Amino acid sequence: MKTTNKTIIALVDDFVRLTNKKFPNKNHSIYLMGSLARGGFSQSASDIDLGVIFKNSTKNAKDNFEIIKKELIDSYPSVKNNISIFYGSIEFLNEKKDEGRYPPFDRLDLIDHGLLLWGTNLKEQLVRPSKEELLTATANFALDYLMNASRLNEFKNRELIVQKGLVYLSKTILFPVRFIYFERNEKISGNDVSVEFYLNHFKSDETLLVKYGYELREREDIPANALELLDKYLIDLYTNFLDIYIETLEKINKPELRKKFIDYKRNILHNLD
Repeated sequence: MKTTNKTIIALVDDFVRLTNKKFPNKNHSIYLMGSLARGGFSQSASDIDLGVIFKNSTKNAKDNFEIIKKELIDSYPSVKNNISIFYGSIEFLNEKKDEGRYPPFDRLDLIDHGLLLWGTNLKEQLVRPSKEELLTATANFALDYLMNASRLNEFKNRELIVQKGLVYLSKTILFPVRFIYFERNEKISGNDVSVEFYLNHFKSDETLLVKYGYELREREDIPANALELLDKYLIDLYTNFLDIYIETLEKINKPELRKKFIDYKRNILHNLD
């Protein structure tokens, strides 16, 4: 585990204990995922990503994991990191019938970086998601998370981003950086690798904002110059991200998604008037 924080380590151990208590038939394996498994974990900004693979049925999994998550939050009030729990059967992860929560991007992270915490390692039975599936999922996530009406308003009124706090500000800056890294490299990486890649391959002025976004992950408060940097560079950063994916979506023949990206770029730029 890529942290020495004893409270977070205890939280992860408790997740294993509670999962085994909720699913006593031992029909599962438990993994640590994300930056806690691959490195680059930030105690102020990173999610705690936990994954469970079931050998077959995931009956009642959603309700049980909601209970487990609430118990972890209540038991560890000093931990401010968001807890993300991914789960599904082998059949579900390989895109057959079942229920679960394992988006393609996180499925690839599990396969490439998941650290077994309990049970038998089942990763070898999983099918890697295709590049097209991953790019499509990333584009759809961007549309849902970054390109809604509320976000569009924030591009015009950037003080709203600052008001939502350190984690929100950092993620707003670094999400497009990670998406660009994946598009160019077809690999999952943490913010550290993604930022380094961006700084090495893009020499335009918005790299100052990218550096700033990464440095925020080790801070406990927002510096006074946050709004100034957003005003200067946020639009350029997102325009670069959108241009890259507009070209990529054309290559993989996703005209409807591509049009949405084009429209969103137009809306961002129009919002500056």
